[in-house]
Amino acid sequence: MKISVTTAAIAVLLTACAGISNAAEPSKIENAATKTAHAGKPGWVKVEGNEFVTGYADPSTIIKSGKEVKMLALVDFKTVSRSGSRQYLSMKAQHEYDCKGSRWRMVNFTYYSENMGKGETVHSGTGTGEWMPIMPGSGMKKRWTIACKK
Repeated sequence: MKISVTTAAIAVLLTACAGISNAAEPSKIENAATKTAHAGKPGWVKVEGNEFVTGYADPSTIIKSGKEVKMLALVDFKTVSRSGSRQYLSMKAQHEYDCKGSRWRMVNFTYYSENMGKGETVHSGTGTGEWMPIMPGSGMKKRWTIACKK
């Protein structure tokens, strides 16, 4: 049962990645987000959690551009997931939020072998995904609120 739900959670994340291609140099994704982030106290703020995943946002990485805002997010998996033959326990992603339109999309992502975005890079991708609606009561709604109110 846990495997099928975890797989479903991954499917939701991958659906959000529609149109995102593999990145040649994953470290550049995080470096670009870090270099352009606003100064502030770094740190992950928990926005959701259940028996399968814990989700976080990092308000110190907020980048505003008109009605849109970018911010780093982290999903920490409680059981091992796979990308091909490689295992991962967490994913960091830069999301873009449309503050007026109440929607979001993924800009880039990196899967890591250990929890909390640590360990080896397992897989990464970059490119702008499709806009997805913000679902009421979701962790994404909490991230959108953090990003759009700052």
